[in-house]
Amino acid sequence: MCKIAPLFLVGNLLFQVLPTIPSPVWLAVVLMVGLILVTIRRLRVGICIVAGFLLSWWQADSIISHTLPKNLEGKDVVIEGRVTGIPEWDGRRYRFDVKLQQFWKDGVRLMRDDLPEKVRLSWYHPQASLHSGEVWRFGVRMKRPHGWRNPGGFDYEGWLYQHEINATGYVRKIPEP
Repeated sequence: MCKIAPLFLVGNLLFQVLPTIPSPVWLAVVLMVGLILVTIRRLRVGICIVAGFLLSWWQADSIISHTLPKNLEGKDVVIEGRVTGIPEWDGRRYRFDVKLQQFWKDGVRLMRDDLPEKVRLSWYHPQASLHSGEVWRFGVRMKRPHGWRNPGGFDYEGWLYQHEINATGYVRKIPEP
């Protein structure tokens, strides 16, 4: 066990230094290398490194797979969801998180398989007050998570992913029932 953990960590770190998440083609290559190493019993070092790499890949892919699709970015959509956490009020807007329950684009309900599960919204000049646990339907415009690329600065994109927030946006209107 004492030898396995550092090797597993090496595989994890190899994944962390990649500039982007590799395509599924590379996943097949890494799996093939792992299978070859499994057949050769003396190469447990390689097996542990490949396992660490694959676990990191799986974690990153599971987070990214629920990010807002590019074709919905900047488009007006209607969402329905439950307000989670305590909405922040700064005198001119609410900032709050919504766990999505339903999602519509041009009046057509979209399947939730590849849609965000949780979004962070701002509501400027609200017509009502928000409370945690309420279910609301909003017309919103959203975008994918991103942050400023300032070295040494706050990593907003990383913070969003750590809090399982897969899109940000703002309320445009409250649709008629």
